[in-house]
Amino acid sequence: MLAGLLPWNLTNRLDQLAPSRQVPSGSFIKLKYFHDGQLPVMEVRLQEMFGLLETPNHK
Repeated sequence: MLAGLLPWNLTNRLDQLAPSRQVPSGSFIKLKYFHDGQLPVMEVRLQEMFGLLETPNHK
């Protein structure tokens, strides 16, 4: 919703700061951000990850 309110030149910046990621199934999954500084997480169904060639990174 926020991207629709921003001028076109700021939508790339928004994607850099709060990206969504495409998973092997083709879906775009949004990252979940936290106010307390915790690392963002992506909640995705296992079936949507079939075809992934690398292990997902987590830190």
